[in-house]
Amino acid sequence: MNHELARSNNFVWWQGVVEDRKDPERLGRCRVRVFGFHDKDKNEIPTGELPWASPVAPVDSASISGIGSTPVGPVPGTHVFGFFRDGENAQMPVIMGTIPGIPEDAADTSDPEKAGYQDPDEKYPLDEDDHGLEESDLSRLSRYRWDDEDGAEQKEDELPPLVQEKLDNRVKDVPIANGHGLISEPPTPFDAKYPYNHVATTESGHIIERDDTAGKERTHDYHRSGTFTEIHPFGTKVAKIVRDNYEFVLGDNYINIKKLIPSDTGSLGGNLFVNIEEIGRASCRERV
Repeated sequence: MNHELARSNNFVWWQGVVEDRKDPERLGRCRVRVFGFHDKDKNEIPTGELPWASPVAPVDSASISGIGSTPVGPVPGTHVFGFFRDGENAQMPVIMGTIPGIPEDAADTSDPEKAGYQDPDEKYPLDEDDHGLEESDLSRLSRYRWDDEDGAEQKEDELPPLVQEKLDNRVKDVPIANGHGLISEPPTPFDAKYPYNHVATTESGHIIERDDTAGKERTHDYHRSGTFTEIHPFGTKVAKIVRDNYEFVLGDNYINIKKLIPSDTGSLGGNLFVNIEEIGRASCRERV
């Protein structure tokens, strides 16, 4: 970093659109086409001639020697803002943050004269069932319920696709040994209200939720394959693994099962149910 520039008061603020994130130095930099500085016509300024913009990481990230979080959030088409460290020379851009919005049109780069300020690959913004045009860039998981300007609660007509998928794919009516009934995967208690559900979603579909909606507080870690762990408002934990599960304990493993709420029989003892099924082979169901 040029420390003389750091002492200057000649910073110039800007807003633009990411067009390339494949930083050869792997520092999280992006090529950004800046409004008012770079022409929309790619014949004049191709994406490859845009300067690399360095990202600013949050203060809880050390950003040194591999310590901290990787600042690789923006994708082509993301609107960002920042400043030029070198002022009007506009060759040393710094990204301060991203700006969500409500996209109206899909990317269209067929005409080079109008191709700037868009995703060159025409992937973003998405126009799909899971997330479409003319809706907020925020995850649907974060804005299912909300209060309007008059304070009246509103709700989307449909559940977010992920929630509906989890409900549709619940494991149901698994027999317990010796005729002790059936067990089923508990349904997700999702009922998030804006702005209390903190959602992080990756491009491929991995999702983390930390929902602070009053009375509906949950944590949820979801893998795009369908494997997830969810903790419900009163502490019930549901873990679902769609393939194999391996657990290695290189020390002692202690499990204590105790039912704090008496059962109908008055017993305070807890139950451990184990159900093993395999197609084409004998099955084993045990109640301990």
